[in-house]
Amino acid sequence: AYPRDGMNGKYMLLEFDQHGTPFFAENELKPKRRMRSIFEDMWGDREEQRLLETRKRSAVKKREIIEGVIKDYDFPNKGSFELDGKKVIVKGALPGQKVSCMVSKVRKDKAEARLLDVLERSEIEDAVPPCPQFGICGGCAYQTMSYEHQLELKAGQVKKLLDGVIDSEAHPYDWEGIIGSPVTTAYRNKMEYSFGDEYKDGPLVLGLHKKNSMYDIVPVCNCVIVSEDYNRIVS
Repeated sequence: AYPRDGMNGKYMLLEFDQHGTPFFAENELKPKRRMRSIFEDMWGDREEQRLLETRKRSAVKKREIIEGVIKDYDFPNKGSFELDGKKVIVKGALPGQKVSCMVSKVRKDKAEARLLDVLERSEIEDAVPPCPQFGICGGCAYQTMSYEHQLELKAGQVKKLLDGVIDSEAHPYDWEGIIGSPVTTAYRNKMEYSFGDEYKDGPLVLGLHKKNSMYDIVPVCNCVIVSEDYNRIVS
């Protein structure tokens, strides 16, 4: 029931059709027109909102190639940007990079995409990769950055993880930052190599998986993060 203005508290009976649109059981012309106008406006707003939501859901499509500038960064190595109201997550993309990527998964409020190409470098990419296989090998991700920028990026990921599980108001803590290592090369003492084809039906090699591939193997004979003993064994 809906109260009628100026009718001493009397009520008017409303009914709803199968689509949820209200109409009046009483055949009173003037209030019927006035109230129907109100509900039509409300229903129109709901329909417009529904259409907008539908457009948002269908704006980003699977296998579509899209472009964007990475605005946010989360562990582990997941950059993201906004497109048509959706958060698009691109693994391996760095903050500030303009990237081209192919959509692999689409969900209600976010999508995942595979990095295809870096169209524009980020301001934090201020170093020349020391490894000749960088970009081909699926191992290292930060060699285009100086060690100082690498530390800042990693510290930000750790701080975000802590803030996500710690109630800082109930349990305040002091963030002391990150301590860099004095050794930045040949520091790794464990490595897992694979035997496989260098490319489809190619020669058998020992090395690391190619970036974005589960099958192709890159023969890495001069990796800069392991000791020289490893490189001698692979060679």
